[in-house]
Amino acid sequence: SFVIVLIKKTLMRNHGLIVIVSILFSGIFLLSCNSDNVGDNYTTFTEDMMGRFIENDTSLTEFNRLMDTTKVKGLLNAYGYYTCFAPSNSAMKKFYKSKGKKSIKDFTADTLLLIAYDHIINKASIESSAFPVGRLPYSSMSDRYITASFASNEDIYVNKTSIIISKDNLVHNGVVHIVDKVLDP
Repeated sequence: SFVIVLIKKTLMRNHGLIVIVSILFSGIFLLSCNSDNVGDNYTTFTEDMMGRFIENDTSLTEFNRLMDTTKVKGLLNAYGYYTCFAPSNSAMKKFYKSKGKKSIKDFTADTLLLIAYDHIINKASIESSAFPVGRLPYSSMSDRYITASFASNEDIYVNKTSIIISKDNLVHNGVVHIVDKVLDP
């Protein structure tokens, strides 16, 4: 009974101290909460995914149509690391004409998928500063290698014929380089 009385006295004396310390700690924890909420959701990142970047860039509407038609855009909106060499609208239209076609609708589904895969490197985000002279270290999704070369005027050529007209567009899941010609291995 002596032990019980001693415990009660100790608790009564320290109870006020415990309450004060608890209030201080809960205040610190509550103040450290971040208000990154959007409605009832919390954001984990703010950058666009690659698919969204392509969708929103008005110079890439033809390439976006290709990504939608082949269902590859879903991949580009997923987590991972990707490098995309996205042809501009004028590049896509020149490509159609060079193949005797008028639009994307004139190609077979298999051909469109191969064209899409030729422009994407999966599992690697490669900025232009990391391009070696020659073959990039990772193959495209069509299992073909892409090469880089550099001109004296600082142009970067992809597969010797296509110039990067907008490099290093960083997105949450990789990098997009806009090119002036469709990569046609």
